[in-house]
Amino acid sequence: MAKDISLYMPFVGNIFPFNDIGPKFVAILSIIFLTIVNYIGVMFGGVVQTVVTYIKIISIVALALLLLIFGSGNLANLVTDSQLSNNGQNIFIMIELALSGAFWAYDGWNNVTFISGEIKKSSDQCTQSAANRNLDCDVHLRSNQCSLPVHSSDR
Repeated sequence: MAKDISLYMPFVGNIFPFNDIGPKFVAILSIIFLTIVNYIGVMFGGVVQTVVTYIKIISIVALALLLLIFGSGNLANLVTDSQLSNNGQNIFIMIELALSGAFWAYDGWNNVTFISGEIKKSSDQCTQSAANRNLDCDVHLRSNQCSLPVHSSDR
């Protein structure tokens, strides 16, 4: 059977290239599709990126609405005290550390300086981009807030 085929790789060990072939096939098709999109041109790539972004935002909003409508959680979980409530500054420090790590991981802060230098009307477009990022963060935060009542405060 193809699933049992293994290959030995030095310093890695045995690998099983045909295990979980479905997700691997989807990844290969995605790479081929994005390569074709990139080959066709930047304008078409921008359209594809915009469509995918709208699909992601609509999915997140729909999930948040479904959680609000059909969720069977307890609203008391939204106001349950945490161990950090005695010093409110700690929570902001932890959020800032988590966000700065995420921004550096995606190299966003470093690339913004290069991108803003190449944009025509950079003051208008960078401001609009920042507003869009804030809207995106707001959607993510509200979707997380909608899932909080479902989670138990006993954990």
